[in-house]
Amino acid sequence: MSTSLYAKSLFQYALNAAKILIPRKWKSPLVPTISEWWTEMEEVRKFEEMHAVTQTAIRKHWATWLPWTLYLEGARPGCLVGCSLPDHDGATP
Repeated sequence: MSTSLYAKSLFQYALNAAKILIPRKWKSPLVPTISEWWTEMEEVRKFEEMHAVTQTAIRKHWATWLPWTLYLEGARPGCLVGCSLPDHDGATP
C-alpha cells in the first residue's frame, strides 16, 4: 500500500486504535478485546467526523468511514468477523 493511500485509509485508523489500546494493558496478562477496539474506533470516528464538519470535508470523511459504519450495522457485540446474523424471525441462516 502506498503512503498516500495508507494516509487516507480506514486501515490507518484501525491500527492507531490498536496502538492506543495495547499500552493500556501492557503490564497485564489480558489483551485488549474486540469490544474495546470497537469502542476506540468509534471514539476516533466521532472525533474525525467533528473535525470533518468543521473543515467542510464531510464527503471525504464518509468515503473513509462508510465501510466501518456498515460493518458495525451488521455485527453483533462479542461476535468476530463472519458470524451469521439472525433473521427477523430469530432463526439463523
